[in-house]
Amino acid sequence: MLLAVAAVLILGVAGAGAYKLLDKKTSSIGAASSNLTLPTGGATANDPLFSTKLGKWQHIDTRKLDPAPVTIAQLYPPAFIYPVVDGIQFLRASANLTKTCGLAVFGDFLQAALQSGGCDQVARASYVSGDQKIMGTIGVANLSSTYWAEKAAKTTGAQELIAPLTATKGPTRNFLKSGTGLTYAEIKGHYLILLYVEFADLKAPATAAQKQQLLTFATYMFDGSANISLSQRLLGQAP
Repeated sequence: MLLAVAAVLILGVAGAGAYKLLDKKTSSIGAASSNLTLPTGGATANDPLFSTKLGKWQHIDTRKLDPAPVTIAQLYPPAFIYPVVDGIQFLRASANLTKTCGLAVFGDFLQAALQSGGCDQVARASYVSGDQKIMGTIGVANLSSTYWAEKAAKTTGAQELIAPLTATKGPTRNFLKSGTGLTYAEIKGHYLILLYVEFADLKAPATAAQKQQLLTFATYMFDGSANISLSQRLLGQAP
């Protein structure tokens, strides 16, 4: 079910200086030993539109099969609740789409992997929970094939991650200034999904329960936004 995932703890990164990673500089980020996972999967034989010939990733195994570019409107609703019944309220704070993929991620290895994999888009959005206690950025990188998405996912880690997307006001303006958070990497066909989540008070998750809170937020942020459109594409439906 899980093809590629990374979960690491980001420690004390200066937000203003983080973009200097794009200038071949590094930050003092430490990796944690946590082994959290972000579940997602491909189609199964039980799906009515499943094609045995196409395999697990069906219509999104390559960009050649799935040529339509992604858009912010498709991937990231302005607000949603997930799960629908008694779920977390997600409020979009900002969104961005760039064709220069290296500008949307930190780390030389990840930037190089995206370039090698023919990345032609990274769409990002930042969400805040309805109670303003948790915030996160989700990014979808559009690579040429599942093979290249897998290779890029393997480069992710403490210094190879999505660049959190700030807003001019609200909690996300403080992304990475002095807080700590968790970052995840997952693939869905030729798409690489990158997430960063942290508590809005910028405190590190100190317990397993707090780490689970962040994981739940990351999972629901993906499932209630980008995963809907990507799943439609997987089954050959309009995104």
